Amino acid sequence: MIKSIEISHDYRFVFQFSDLPRGFVENLSKIPGSEWGSFRRVLFIPLTPDSVCMVDTLSSADLHLKRKSLFVLLDKVGRERKKSIQTIFSYRNFLEKFFHQYSGPLLSIQTRDLMTYLENWISEKDPADSTYNLCVSSFHFFFREILGLPVHLELRKIHKSASDREILSRDEVRKILDSPSNLKHRTLLSLVYNSGLRVSEVVTIRREDLDRNRKLLFVESPPGTRVLNLCDQDCLLLEEYLSGIDNSTYLFPGQEPLRPLSIRAAEKIFELAKNRAGVRKNVSIHSLRHSYACHLLENGINEKKLQYYLGHRHIQSTQAYRKVVPMIEEDTGFRKVGNS
Repeated sequence: MIKSIEISHDYRFVFQFSDLPRGFVENLSKIPGSEWGSFRRVLFIPLTPDSVCMVDTLSSADLHLKRKSLFVLLDKVGRERKKSIQTIFSYRNFLEKFFHQYSGPLLSIQTRDLMTYLENWISEKDPADSTYNLCVSSFHFFFREILGLPVHLELRKIHKSASDREILSRDEVRKILDSPSNLKHRTLLSLVYNSGLRVSEVVTIRREDLDRNRKLLFVESPPGTRVLNLCDQDCLLLEEYLSGIDNSTYLFPGQEPLRPLSIRAAEKIFELAKNRAGVRKNVSIHSLRHSYACHLLENGINEKKLQYYLGHRHIQSTQAYRKVVPMIEEDTGFRKVGNS
């Protein structure tokens, strides 16, 4: 019957048969988009929610293939719906952990299965509200939006606006950016501030995203690619940093050269730099981006221009920083922001 099932690079199942039982094969070949290969015993079927669920019911398909098809489907649909690479990566991470504990049929998953997993996770790990909500979003996106299963989970309410965030003064930013002795760390933090990057964006920058001749950085984000000017300081840091690293795909590779630095590693880099700089405020690496926005508003930047630099879908997200600017303490330090 089925000799093997594989997944091709163009998002298709590849069925190879040892023999061709008429009824079963006829049903498979009726799936929209299916086609026979040059050899009659090879059938190609598009990887879709329906075909993934169908393969999940086959006893001849091993569990590894079934799980792989789920993550390939997530990647396919995520890209089609303009999800960022980091969002897809995060969603996959949550789904992998869930399926490590759940081995039942895919179409049998119900809200209570997901709730049981979440409750155990909360009792063991006590995740932050934002992490919990990201996990719930990944479940909703995959099980409800992609597979069409009637699951529903409640998000935790997080009441936090731009005006709730602590903003760094220019002098505090200077101290933090100057504190790392590690060139990689200094370059990463400088790019976050001087280009107003999200931490998920800076860790996934590829070397090909840099145009060093024109001093440009191309950033992929859900609204679309935005093009940012690199300040002279960052160009010098990048020149020195790139001269000392191997030809890795990512600008900031992780422990595995073919994978990007993790968000948590970038957060730790900032925490170490903040402590060395003697900054006492309750801030995180995201505060560099928030401070970038506020400092540009202090300099008189146009809000639409700032919206583009920050990659905000809605102007309201950018305008929220207007409430913060009057609260910022004046200081004598000054640091030119890269895209002002």
